[in-house]
Amino acid sequence: MNVYRLFTPDIYTGFIFIFPFITFYANYIYNREILNDTIDITFVYKLIFQQIIQNCCNYVLFGIARIKGIRMKQSLEFAYNSCNVDITGTNREKYELFLKEYNNLQDYIMMYPIIWNTIVLVILNIICMKNIYICLMMTCLILLSAYILIKTMDDDIFRHTKPEPLKIFSLDNPQYNYCRLSLGAYPDFDHNYNKKIKIMYQHHYQSAIISVLNCIFAILVVYNGNKQGLLNFMSISWMIGSLCDNIKSYKFHYTVDEYYKMLDGFNRFKREYFGNYLPRKSITDNKLHLKNVSYEYIKDIFADSIETIPIIKNLSFAFDSKIYYLESPNGQGKSTLLKSIIQKIKNGSVIYNGDNLHEMSMVELYRTVCYIKQSSDFMPKYNKETVTYFISKNIEMAKDFDVYQFMNKSSNELSGGEKQRLNLFLSLVSNCKIILIDETFSEISSIPSEDYPNGIRDHIIDQLNKWNKVLKRIIIIVGHGVIIKDSIKLKLKTTDRTTLYY
Repeated sequence: MNVYRLFTPDIYTGFIFIFPFITFYANYIYNREILNDTIDITFVYKLIFQQIIQNCCNYVLFGIARIKGIRMKQSLEFAYNSCNVDITGTNREKYELFLKEYNNLQDYIMMYPIIWNTIVLVILNIICMKNIYICLMMTCLILLSAYILIKTMDDDIFRHTKPEPLKIFSLDNPQYNYCRLSLGAYPDFDHNYNKKIKIMYQHHYQSAIISVLNCIFAILVVYNGNKQGLLNFMSISWMIGSLCDNIKSYKFHYTVDEYYKMLDGFNRFKREYFGNYLPRKSITDNKLHLKNVSYEYIKDIFADSIETIPIIKNLSFAFDSKIYYLESPNGQGKSTLLKSIIQKIKNGSVIYNGDNLHEMSMVELYRTVCYIKQSSDFMPKYNKETVTYFISKNIEMAKDFDVYQFMNKSSNELSGGEKQRLNLFLSLVSNCKIILIDETFSEISSIPSEDYPNGIRDHIIDQLNKWNKVLKRIIIIVGHGVIIKDSIKLKLKTTDRTTLYY
């Protein structure tokens, strides 16, 4: 079923179907002419024609497969982004692992055009030989080569290997490795190296065995004295060699199953949670209205049926163009409340100036709402050109938020607190009318210094108040133990329903 979905009937599939016949025709004309003793200008033209046709067919054939692979990856990433939901746990691991192993999927897609190309050309060349002896030898070569490939192929060395509890295989994540070492793990950094060596040896000894078979059969054909058979054999042996190089991609069939499972999961989620929208209201009072909003976490988005855990229940509230500070004990759903504004996971509507945020496209939504996550580790990586561009948009504000000195610096050069100051500045310099801030101030220092006697945190809060009186944004801040001057203090409580109260 999934193979059919890879190559649904369209113009590209038509190209894949017809190109082997065009290649054979070009080779047939060339092989017929090369048997002549004289080489004239006509032969040269036919040689050029054969090379152009063969190369063009190969480029188009493999190019189509690559384009399909690229489009599939783009479709999956777009499906995930358009869901506008955080996937966690094993779902996130599966998704990130698939993106890392995307080349495996592309190799698998390319295998089918190569198999079809080889089958067509081999059959047509055998038919044209008109020699039972040669045909039997070709058939034996094909069967024997296929048998060797199947028997000597070790699928396990190509699959992703999960490390044991006390082993470290990869150098990708230093912080993770440091924690593992502290827990008594020991490194086995040669694991991936040895795995690649095994793959290389498997590929080479398969190629060597098939090359020996080719030589044996070539000698038999020459001994038989059949020039046409030798030319056809050379074409077939090249095709079988190409097939041998690519047939090993069959081991990646599981990546196709994973791909469609994830794609179908995202699309099913969009249908179930974004299929029916409430009608838009005519509200133009610059308020953010939460109306009977419910939010649930998803256990497994790739399962056949989606199971959820309810967190926010039928919450209604209205926010003005002011700063709101929400402080409640852990586990009450403060961060989840911010997510419920931008992510429609159950029901209800979030209305801003007559528009339901849950009805907006991904681009419209994030041009209306700026969401700053609680850890600077989740901050997008900005290069120095991007940082410099936005700082130059409002030099006065940049100096007030103490980020002006970040000109010509990338976000990777900043500390956690500096990243969060830059985050706050970027949210205000953006055109977003709604700003959601999740415990950003916890990383900004409150220790007094010569420049900031009350600590830079208090200074940033003062500047936030100052600039919002000018910009008139709706700012909702989640935090613990931070004093936000001139803000409206809120508490969150969840029982049978979720309530926000002053």
